[in-house]
Amino acid sequence: MAKSIKEQEINYDKNSLYFGYSARVSILIVLFTILAIICGLLAHKLINYQEQNNITLIEVGKISHEVYLKNNNVYDKQVLTEKDKVTYVSSLIDNIKLNFDYKSNFNKETIGEYNANIYGELTIYNPKTENNYFIKKDNLSGEKKIEFDSKKIIYINDVDINYSKYNEMAKEFKTKYSKDAEAKLDVYLDLSTNLAPKGSKTFKRINSKLLVTIPLGKEEVQLINSPLDNTKVIEFKQPKTSIYSLVLQVLIILLMTFIIIVFIKLNSLLSKIEPRQSEYDRELKRILKEYDNIIVNVSILPDEREYKKVVIDDFDELLDLKDNVKEPIRFIEIAQHNKSYFFIKHNDEVFIYTLKNISRER
Repeated sequence: MAKSIKEQEINYDKNSLYFGYSARVSILIVLFTILAIICGLLAHKLINYQEQNNITLIEVGKISHEVYLKNNNVYDKQVLTEKDKVTYVSSLIDNIKLNFDYKSNFNKETIGEYNANIYGELTIYNPKTENNYFIKKDNLSGEKKIEFDSKKIIYINDVDINYSKYNEMAKEFKTKYSKDAEAKLDVYLDLSTNLAPKGSKTFKRINSKLLVTIPLGKEEVQLINSPLDNTKVIEFKQPKTSIYSLVLQVLIILLMTFIIIVFIKLNSLLSKIEPRQSEYDRELKRILKEYDNIIVNVSILPDEREYKKVVIDDFDELLDLKDNVKEPIRFIEIAQHNKSYFFIKHNDEVFIYTLKNISRER
């Protein structure tokens, strides 16, 4: 058999770092995780790198009323108001007009829209147990939807309450079903506002309510008014535009690019996982099994300062050489599933055959 050998100084590539398949997969997984965490932290910083653009809202609301009386010989006038400072006799009341006056002021130009409705809610209940016998809700004004672009909202509206009708309903229920029952009519303005600072695209919703309670089924009537006088701070945040935010955006884009590259590389390596042995593993297993009696396992390679390296291209040539020099074949795997050395030491030379996993080297 013709020999094909090359003589050269021993060089085991000790200065070059070699990573096996499993090591490369592990490194890529760790790198992918670290890059993803850093990217997430930078994205969190960018999202929270915002400035306040809050709106201070001052809202004031009140409900005034006019009580329209039935024909009677008691009062000199047909219409009574809170200015008269009297307690109203329920049997003399025909209608009640309620005037809702709501105003809100903002500390800056504001855009949005508001929906306004006035409702009447009749409730008949047991005052001892606080259980409700009956609830009836009426829309008294119809929905009013208005867009605004200013520093204030003004909503004024009047509704007429047919007091006689609600009062008779309460008396009838009390007579027929429960002497202990009491009744009331809650009339309220329900105002829902969707707003944002001018120039912003982020809106927030706030709700406001103006309420007056009218007792029913009693001899005397005193309207219980709940005026509104609130100051609210509605928090808004908007991204800051600065060199810092631009740097963060650039870093995030670069990290995302690296993450994609690492993911593609990792996916490429993982796609090579096969349930069967590679050609390298099969060949190594064959050699070790077939020539077990003439192969010696070693843990270190020959010192390059003591021997001259001779490269053998085929394992069969190493077998022929063994028969000629009467030396054992030594074996060491330097990268599991990837690279092994078979060598014979003779005089000042070391004859080496290298088995590589060519598919994974690619």
